[in-house]
Amino acid sequence: DVKVNANAGIFVTLNPASKDYKGRSELPANLKALFRPIAMSKPDNVCIADVTLLADGFSEGKILSQKLVLAFSKLQQLLSKQRHYDWGLRALKAVLRTACKMLRSAAQGEDARSKINTESSIIVRALEMNILPKLSKNDVPL
Repeated sequence: DVKVNANAGIFVTLNPASKDYKGRSELPANLKALFRPIAMSKPDNVCIADVTLLADGFSEGKILSQKLVLAFSKLQQLLSKQRHYDWGLRALKAVLRTACKMLRSAAQGEDARSKINTESSIIVRALEMNILPKLSKNDVPL
């Protein structure tokens, strides 16, 4: 007999076993039966970007987050389908981390209008730094 602590929980997150996920296999049925499946919802990328930008000092986080997520959406639609392209939350967070680092290292003491222009240019630069190196040569002209 195994004692189980009623106040403890184990949560397992699995990527689906498919041809796209090499080296992964389906969870065995006897182990799968021990877990209760739950539904996951799609994250709100605009909200995540907004909070991240505001928390790191961007004053125009709401507008910039909407534009950044829209840019990700347009890039996904317009560029060719490549296995190494990632337009999900992980890639968005990488751009946000870069932008926040750039803002912290930016010069201080600017007026509000030039700060908004600086924030926009920081987002564009962070997007370029994170996305351009991963693009195939056929997609770079876009």
